[in-house]
Amino acid sequence: MDRLLNHAACLKGDELLDDQDLIGMLKVSHRTLQRYRTQGKLPYCKLNGKSFYRLTDINKFIDDQFIGMK
Repeated sequence: MDRLLNHAACLKGDELLDDQDLIGMLKVSHRTLQRYRTQGKLPYCKLNGKSFYRLTDINKFIDDQFIGMK
């Protein structure tokens, strides 16, 4: 379990990112991440009360945002 909580942890070969990682990466607030989760725009899992996101899901989310801008 401790390995999964490690910053470089992997799930099915994907790197896991936490809220702080995404806040820095996407330049959004904690509340915005919560809204994305609630609206189902951003898949996540919870471990010990902490939200984690797969890097491939984040990349797809970013790609979808650019497609929506076309």
